[in-house]
Amino acid sequence: EGVQLRGDLGLISMAQSTILDKDVIVRPPLTISSPYTYKQVKIGTNCYIGTKTLVCALSIGSNTFIGENCIIVSL
Repeated sequence: EGVQLRGDLGLISMAQSTILDKDVIVRPPLTISSPYTYKQVKIGTNCYIGTKTLVCALSIGSNTFIGENCIIVSL
């Protein structure tokens, strides 16, 4: 029951008043072409990310509610 912020892969920035519930994973997305590198993740203010959600996206806008058991990706 822990949150995983994969900051070892790429930069993750979160603004104030953001809540990450139990078992959330935030992982920077990969570029789609070689050489493969990780991009930066930006999460806005006043966000809630629900239990057991995976975020692998470039950004989550401010005032966003993401429910439980979701998978959020950037393509």
